[in-house]
Amino acid sequence: MYKFVCYIILTISLFSCKGKDNEIVNFKSRSANKISIRVSKIYFSSFENLVISNGKVYSIFKSEINFNTSNKLDVIKVRNGQKAKRGQLLASLKNNLLKNNVEKAKIELQKAKNKLAEEKINYGQKNITSTILKNLEIKSGVSEAKNNLERAQIEYEQTLLRAPFSGIIANIEKKQGDYITTSDVFCTLINPDNLEVSFSVLENEFGFVSKEQEIEIQSFANKYQQFKGVITEINPIVDKNGLIKIKAKVTSKNTGLLDGMNVKVFINKPLKDVLVIPKKALVLRSNRKVVFTVENGLAKWNYVEVAGENNDSYAIKKGLKALSPKKGSSADLLQKAAEFKEDGVNSNPLNNKGVDEHVARLNEAETAVESNELPNLSEKPVAEVKPVKSVYDNEQQSGLIKDFDPDELLVDA
Repeated sequence: MYKFVCYIILTISLFSCKGKDNEIVNFKSRSANKISIRVSKIYFSSFENLVISNGKVYSIFKSEINFNTSNKLDVIKVRNGQKAKRGQLLASLKNNLLKNNVEKAKIELQKAKNKLAEEKINYGQKNITSTILKNLEIKSGVSEAKNNLERAQIEYEQTLLRAPFSGIIANIEKKQGDYITTSDVFCTLINPDNLEVSFSVLENEFGFVSKEQEIEIQSFANKYQQFKGVITEINPIVDKNGLIKIKAKVTSKNTGLLDGMNVKVFINKPLKDVLVIPKKALVLRSNRKVVFTVENGLAKWNYVEVAGENNDSYAIKKGLKALSPKKGSSADLLQKAAEFKEDGVNSNPLNNKGVDEHVARLNEAETAVESNELPNLSEKPVAEVKPVKSVYDNEQQSGLIKDFDPDELLVDA
């Protein structure tokens, strides 16, 4: 069953007024400006609490690449921002002598193989076992030649720099002909398809985050485009600034996000069974949060505590009480709805068409309450309704809100 409370939004600024919790606000003194009041029902429901933080994008696969030997740069095959595939040649050092050593080692190996063939003929092909063959390879110099060739190839390959994985080239600062050592970084390789976001939340926001929770990511370069992510890591330490560090993996593809880019992170945490009000309904008085409510036809002023907020609503933690039946019975709620319908029709006579529509809308509300559902009503009645009344329009009101009708106050019944 839906519990509800009616709130009042004062659409013009209230002049200096102070009150204690649940104080009745009296508007006896007249003013040149009239106060328009709008009333609506609100319910206990789920609330998407929004936590906002600033973060930075990092690539999960990011590597600084350098050579394993020192020499002058001979050829640079790539540029900053260029895509490279795994195993692709990025640059090479001067290696003429090492290349010659490889060719020389190949020749020596071929000579040794020829000598091994002669040894096999002399020994007899049918009588050669695996042990004898191994001894013949050593005697002929084949084993040594193979080892020399392998060493020459390793030394030669150390002058060639290849991409260890697919990614984008960044931070090339060396030029062709520059001398580079093993401690010098030639470039940085970044995989743009595997990104994570590092950000922090306040200590009092820690309860709204958890591992595997989905987040939304928005870059400062394009605030109209958002990407999805999942929290993967929560550091269980609060730093000296009262912040907790969190990491999340970016699950969206082709984001266009760059390593080191600043982003805004949005974390939505549902709060169940909380009282939700529009942000317009909450005002500040003496640096305290105040919400005006209607109870028994009177406007009351309530100090509240906020459990959370998002772009357009607040979740109220303390300060407001829902107008619900004491025992929570459906019969009590339907009885109140019937009384409200009768009072509304009798105190606000309309033309026949308006009365019929008003009764039909109230009946729809009763049926929805009985079925534990929200009523399916149009935004505005079809029949013409009375304009919004000011509390000063009727002398008998004495400055107080005596009664109200949903259609008079532009609210769905």
